[in-house]
Amino acid sequence: MQHASAAPACPRCGAGAGPQDAFCIQCGNPLSSARNTFAPVFPPIYNDAPTARLGWFSGLCVESILGEGGMGTVYYAVSPVSKQAFALKVLDTHRAVANNHARLFESEAGIQSRLVHPNVTRLFQFVSEGHWYGLIMEYVPGPSLSTHLSNADHHLPPKDAISIAIDILDGLHAVHEAGYVHRDIKPGNVLLAPGRERLVAKLTDFGIASSLKDAVREAGVRGVTGTVPYLAPEQIHQEAPLGPQSDIFSFASMLYEMVGGHPPFS
Repeated sequence: MQHASAAPACPRCGAGAGPQDAFCIQCGNPLSSARNTFAPVFPPIYNDAPTARLGWFSGLCVESILGEGGMGTVYYAVSPVSKQAFALKVLDTHRAVANNHARLFESEAGIQSRLVHPNVTRLFQFVSEGHWYGLIMEYVPGPSLSTHLSNADHHLPPKDAISIAIDILDGLHAVHEAGYVHRDIKPGNVLLAPGRERLVAKLTDFGIASSLKDAVREAGVRGVTGTVPYLAPEQIHQEAPLGPQSDIFSFASMLYEMVGGHPPFS
């Protein structure tokens, strides 16, 4: 006869815990007996209900979907101990083998971990759970520049556009000084955080970024990457290596859109 296994108890305070609990509900102590309940498939919708818990991943309570893209899904996650909110970008490596996204995901982690700047979203940790990869990143409680433009009838007052542009240039300078090129500067990859007196722009999504050395070596080989309305000529024609000037061209196209209502070559 099989006997039901005893419910796990917290080794620190002795409080009872459920089989799916990753942390003690009394003292917050991690429970080694907890199982990872991160679901392999989440509904492709944004759920803004703060109590809608989707599961656990690497000790974080995954509460809702922030966005989805070609390189994975980004979730809103909270540490049950510190109560700090994070953006958790997750990739299913089983599905990513064929399109090489696993390697790009690892590259993204390596690049972003070296960038510490107020105008670049911070990467705190690269983690893995089974066949899942995760990037635990700074959560920016504001819209993307793309959403902000849509809400502002697709153009901004010059003063606001200049303020955001300066932040983006400061972030790009840090990226280039560190020896990298972003490759995909566009409104969707700029997040706007509420500041004391204005919105603060932060660069994000380094999924196709590369080192300047790799950009030179891969000229004409890697193929066209990026978002068409913002691509520099060398990204489209692949006749010259990419570099900081490629990101600056994309930035200029984005600045044009901020004040003119649309990209220059849309």
